[in-house]
Amino acid sequence: MRQRNHRVLFRLNDEEYLHFIKQGENTGLSQEEVLRGLIAGLEIQPRAPEGFAKMIALLSNMANNTNQIARIANSTRCIDDEQVARLLEMMQRIYRAGKDLVGWKIPQYDDAPKACGSGKGHYES
Repeated sequence: MRQRNHRVLFRLNDEEYLHFIKQGENTGLSQEEVLRGLIAGLEIQPRAPEGFAKMIALLSNMANNTNQIARIANSTRCIDDEQVARLLEMMQRIYRAGKDLVGWKIPQYDDAPKACGSGKGHYES
């Protein structure tokens, strides 16, 4: 049995109809879902750009890894080449994804970290 038993027919002019169709296309919702959302007083939001979920996953991954490296750096006062390379690689992946998603410019990594202690390949935190 249908939950929605009432049909509503109404008319739109060309401008209103094009706007209505565009709302569905921008949100990824069906025409029915757009109308129900508007009737319910919801704000109709455009759908997230393609690749947005991937970007959020990359940011989450980078935040977790950065936190782990920061804990090591705080306890030892040094981080090694591998950890620095991991951070830079994660940052570059996020910037590339952001560039693809919203047209960010990728900054250059000109400033090398300072070496700490006498051990080659360790950096001050």
